[in-house]
Parts: sequence; structure tokens; C-alpha cells
Amino acid sequence: MSTLELEHLKHSSSSGNNLSVHSDGSLTLGMLQGNVGIGTASPTVKLEVAGDIKESVSGANAQISAITDGASNYATFTATNGSRSYSMQIRPDQSNAFTIRDETGGGNRILVDTSGRVLTPSQPVSQIACSNPNLTTNGNRYEGTANINIGNGWSDSSNQYTAPVTGTYLVNSSGWTNYTNSYGYMGFYKNGANYYTWHYNHGGYQIHTFASGTLYMDLAQNDIVTFIRAGAGSGHYAGMYFNISLFG
Repeated sequence: MSTLELEHLKHSSSSGNNLSVHSDGSLTLGMLQGNVGIGTASPTVKLEVAGDIKESVSGANAQISAITDGASNYATFTATNGSRSYSMQIRPDQSNAFTIRDETGGGNRILVDTSGRVLTPSQPVSQIACSNPNLTTNGNRYEGTANINIGNGWSDSSNQYTAPVTGTYLVNSSGWTNYTNSYGYMGFYKNGANYYTWHYNHGGYQIHTFASGTLYMDLAQNDIVTFIRAGAGSGHYAGMYFNISLFG
């Protein structure tokens, strides 16, 4: 078998467009007008690739690839380690939003629109209108219907909130108390145990009082929050709401 050895290639009309192979195996290209094209005969920049780009790391089962133009006209950068694959994309089909996508799981994990708003993930927010504010039995659960339920944390059937994600939540209860001179208790329960109880006192006056309590709760994913009548005295009267939202 014969071997062709080249040390130097030179364009006949220009000393600037030279391709040289050096003894250490490196290559240089004279750049008078020298653009390098792969998959194209007319590159317009120093390096232009028409097609996908793939870089593999030997022995690590890792791969980085980029697609600058495809059937869907996405601009895509993909990284994989063999067990999980993620991509960054500019999506014309989503008003040119920027996304970080879990290709293995099949869904966008972060989506930012062209105004800079983070649309995915949506921060969990629930507002519940209480349907039985005038509870008379201690330990009973307040019931309600969600009119806002981003993240689907609140269940109208079980009357409990299940944390969609781990985080610190801002939890609030507010409403009008019964027309009485007594007092009452509101319990915030976490996984069936009393997390915090606040009470209101009419101070001996026979009045309706607007009572509100707010606190932060550290919740793991799937922790359950319920609102309980936690002590003797007055119940609520009307206009009672519960609000739960992820704080940070």
C-alpha cells in the first residue's frame, strides 16, 4: 500500500490561501480570504457548518450537539451524558421564546418569552373561597372551592392543599367572624399535625370582626396543608378565604 504525504497545499493565485500540515499534526489555513466550509462550498464566515454539529467526549458517554437550522427552524443546543438529555432552544412555534427542555422527560422546564417573563415553571398559587366558615365543632376541617389553582395544589373534594413543589410558601386565612363577644381559633395544619394556631378576640364587644392570619410554611413536595377549627369559641361568619402561594 502506498502512502501520500502532503506538507503544504497552496492556491496557485494567492499566497494567503494556504493549507499547511505541520510535523506535530496541526493544520493552519492562511486567512487572506480563507473561510472554512463544511457542508457548504461558499462559507461566509471563518467557520460555517451546514448541518448538525456533534462533539463526543471519549469514554464518558457524553455528547454536545448544535442544530442551527432544521425542519422546524429551531436554534438548538443539546447536551447529553447518555442517561439524560437537555436542550436550549429558540422556538418559533412559541413566539420565539427561549426554552430549556428536558428531552428525556419530554417537556419544557424553563420558558422565557421575548419580554423576559418566565412562563414556565408557573409558581403555585391557590385562592380558596371557604364554603363552611361557621364551623361549630373543634377539629373539623374548613371546606372550600378554589377560584385560582395554579399548580393544582388545592383539592375541592378532599379540602386540602398538596404542595406541588418543595419550597417556602406564604399561607393566609382571612374573613369575618361571627357576631359575638367571644373569641376563636384558626389552625394551620401540616400533614395532620398542628403547625400554627392563631386566635382572635372580640374583647367583650358584640361585633363582627375582620380576622386575618399569615405565616410562612416550609413544605416538601406532597406535604399536605389543611385549615382547622382549632379551639372553642366563635367561628367565622362570611367572606372567608384561604391563600397559599410559593414564596421563592
